[in-house]
This record gives sequence, structure tokens and C-alpha cells, in this order.
Amino acid sequence: MKLLVFTALACYVALFFQGHSGSAASIKAQHSETGQTAFSYRDPAFAALYLRRLLSDSIKQALVICNGTHLARATTAQVSTPKGTANVAQNCTEVAASPENKQNGIYFVYVDSRTVQVYCDLQKKISLGGDGLTEQSAGMSCKTINDYMPKGPSGIRWINPTMKSGNAFQIYCDFDSFGGGWSLVYSSRDDSTGHNNMQKGTRTTAHITSLDPGNANKRIAYDVFKAIESSETGYAEVMLTGYKDYNRKDPLVKMYFSRMAKGGMNFSELLSSRIDTNTGSLCQKSYFGTELSSGEKIALSWENRAFVAGAVSSGCAWSKEVWNEIDNNGGHILAPSDWSHAEGYAGQKDVAGACKHKGLFHIFIR
Repeated sequence: MKLLVFTALACYVALFFQGHSGSAASIKAQHSETGQTAFSYRDPAFAALYLRRLLSDSIKQALVICNGTHLARATTAQVSTPKGTANVAQNCTEVAASPENKQNGIYFVYVDSRTVQVYCDLQKKISLGGDGLTEQSAGMSCKTINDYMPKGPSGIRWINPTMKSGNAFQIYCDFDSFGGGWSLVYSSRDDSTGHNNMQKGTRTTAHITSLDPGNANKRIAYDVFKAIESSETGYAEVMLTGYKDYNRKDPLVKMYFSRMAKGGMNFSELLSSRIDTNTGSLCQKSYFGTELSSGEKIALSWENRAFVAGAVSSGCAWSKEVWNEIDNNGGHILAPSDWSHAEGYAGQKDVAGACKHKGLFHIFIR
């Protein structure tokens, strides 16, 4: 025990005089999806944590080896093997090159000169990003944060679909609905002007950090949509949500479906081919699939720069509208459990989910 304590103190002193104080890395134990624990070996407070472990009944789990330049990987700790004078791997490619790192997981790497924890896919030798709490720890998408990092509550996170320096941006992540991992690409309030409700926008012109944009935003963050679609993980599902009355904040209606249609166009094709066009009545080129939380049939069509979701297996979506803000008469937001009461475009009855200029609409992908 005395030898172990002496070794720990010696390592601490060596690290301290190597100028590693002031590191942004947290000493808090972080848990990956496998329950493994990672420690910031560059933080001086690590010695205190290490000594507490030595004095506990977890000596085997706390045991690390000091080789004079760094603390090597612990039995259950998942840290990158340091390289050179920086003592931290530069990227996941370096992590994968170290023989002691054999499993995909959370590792310490440098991002923009800061030490952060990211999830490394060691087979592909790539980073899927971090927890999204800072620009440097941006996840590849809300889905990668949800699947591979300690995710926390829904809210604003940093993501970087390209994983290239300087490309990170903030977005609202839903970690609660249908297993979580949803990235917000459209958030809009309905208003009395109607029409033109789905124009091509960017992350700077759309509202993707809030479920209530505060105005009648009509733009989808098309660049974000395409960036996630082109990323390593892509996206497989789409979620439509909304409040029938944004003042009362009725229970949030949610529905989701696969991006791949069983017939007609898939969601990506529908969006790519119709976005920013004032085209009507495209029933023959609609998305047809299944709403996955209920098993109900769903159709998605395009009309006057807007998507219209309907509870139908064929024909036009607006024959039984369940989600849309197409017109200045208002729109519809109807939960799958109430789709038997869905009404057509001319109905606009409150009992069937009509919004009457009060709707709040969202599109997520994951």
C-alpha cells in the first residue's frame, strides 16, 4: 500500500510540474453506455481521487501505472494512450493506433487545443463527438449524444455533423421522445398569413434552438438537414410534433416514422424535390408509410410550400389531416390515438385538432 501511495504522489508531482494545471477537463467520473469509468489524468485533482480509490475496496479498479510521462489505461478506465509531449491523443486515429485501446468507447482527445471526451469508433478510426455541452465537445448529432454519451435532459447542445474544426453549431436535442436522439430542423408558429410555410432556410435563418420560436418562422434548416443526412450516421427517422395552442401549451402531440416510404417518395426525396416551390396537389408523389408509435398508416404530401401529414394509406394527405399549417385558416395537430376523428382540409374543427392560427409545429430527424 505504501508503495502504491508513493507512486501516486510521484505521478502527481510530475504531472503538476509539467504544467498541466488549468486543464478544462473535468475530474468527475463519467460513465459510458457499458458502465466503464473514465478519468482525466491531466487534472491535478486526479491524485486525490486516485488515493481515495486506493483507500477503498476498489483497489483493482483504481490501479494505474505511471511510466514517467503519463498515467496509462486503468483496468476499467477508458482513456487514450498519450502521445508525445501533449500527453493526450490528437484524435481517434491515434487512440485506435494504441494496442491497449481495443474497444469502441469514450476517450480523451484534443479538440481545438482543449482536452475533451469523445466517443471513438476504433474500427473506423473516427470520432462521433462528445456530449455537446461545449463547442469543443460537440456530438456528430443529437443521436450520437443520445446513444454514446451521458445525455442529460433535453435542451440546447452543440453538434458538428462534419466533425471538422469550426463547423459546430447549437441545436435543440430531444432526448425523451421515442428513445431520444432527435435533432430539431424546423420550429414554427402558425399565423394568419398562411401558405409558404416551408421555405428553404439555414441554421442562421431558421429557429432550431427552441420549441417556441416566438414568431411565425417559416424556414426549415435545410443545411442542417442535409449535413446530418450526409454525416457518418445519417438519419433513419422523422418526428413531427406540435402544440394545438401555443398559449395554453396543450400536451405535446408526437408522431414519428421511417424516412423510407413503403411506396412513393421517401422523406428526403420529398423534401429535396419540393422545398421552396409553390407546388400544389402532388398526391401521386407522396410519402406513404406507418406511424411507428401507433402502427397507423400515414401519408405526407406537399401543398403550397408546406408538408401535410394525413391519416391515410393512399390518396392525398389532406383528406384526413393530422399535422399541417398549410393555410391561413389554420392547421391541424392530431395525436395518432385520435386519428379516427381526423378531418379534411375544409373542416377546421377544434374537436379534430384544428389550430386556428395557434399551432406550434416542429420537425425532428434522427
